[in-house]
Amino acid sequence: MKEVVVCVDLTKECFETLKKITAKIDLTHSRVHLIHVFESPLHDEDLAPFTFPLNQQHRELELKTIDSLKSLGLELGVRQNNLIIKCFFSLSKKDKIKAYLDEARANLVVIATRSRHGIVGLFTSSLADFLNSFSPCNVLVLRP
Repeated sequence: MKEVVVCVDLTKECFETLKKITAKIDLTHSRVHLIHVFESPLHDEDLAPFTFPLNQQHRELELKTIDSLKSLGLELGVRQNNLIIKCFFSLSKKDKIKAYLDEARANLVVIATRSRHGIVGLFTSSLADFLNSFSPCNVLVLRP
């Protein structure tokens, strides 16, 4: 069985773009991992005593994220027993996703891009670019 990891940004645009996945690949005989990573910055408590999300908010955010990812899984037509949903909190989204790909022994990672262009694109480090360079498996990039 193929292991397909789908990196999900919790935006409407990402969900709409990811719905195109079924036109690109057949998920019928795949185990689909829908994952989201909240990036929590390292901070100095003396300078910034609060960060978002607060540790107390993690469980609530995790439950809401899992509900959203379950809905996406249903819309993609993935059978419940072939669906794995994960929500993580990490200092580095890129490192967490790469480690998860290794752990899950992924055959394919799917990501939806925002297609940023111009000056904004110059100053953002694209997760899609990172995965294209460092992913231990094939990468499918879906554009809006």
